Amino acid sequence: MNVTFEPTIQQDKLFETFGNETLLEILFGGAAGGGKSFALWSLMILKAIEYPGIRIGLARQTLT
Repeated sequence: MNVTFEPTIQQDKLFETFGNETLLEILFGGAAGGGKSFALWSLMILKAIEYPGIRIGLARQTLT
């Protein structure tokens, strides 16, 4: 199965920043529909592949 993922510029910056192990916190925000949840979901998938058995969750206050 092939998955095509073309991150936005902001999502790409998040992925680059996430790899920096010297950072303790990353703030990622913006308007509705900016792809924040999708970016975090993508990072969760990558970490689940990297670390089998890891438990990760993503919650939203509202679901549209």
